[in-house]
Amino acid sequence: MPSSEWLKTIVAEVLHRLLGAFVHGIDADHLRLDAVGGDITLRSLSLNLEAFSALDLPLAVTGGTIRELRVKVPWTNLGK
Repeated sequence: MPSSEWLKTIVAEVLHRLLGAFVHGIDADHLRLDAVGGDITLRSLSLNLEAFSALDLPLAVTGGTIRELRVKVPWTNLGK
């Protein structure tokens, strides 16, 4: 596996652990990664409706998709 694909797989696994309870579709195929710039883009995610109903919020989520989710990782500020 090329190094960029390996890194995408690792990032996808970490994001799945953090966000996987709320959205479906977090995998390396839906991920664009610019490791140097710190830009992570996820596309075509669908909401996990069961997770939202378990939060007991005063609203009903009946469906939803996330066309694009962008995350900016400030590599130089991670230690601060």
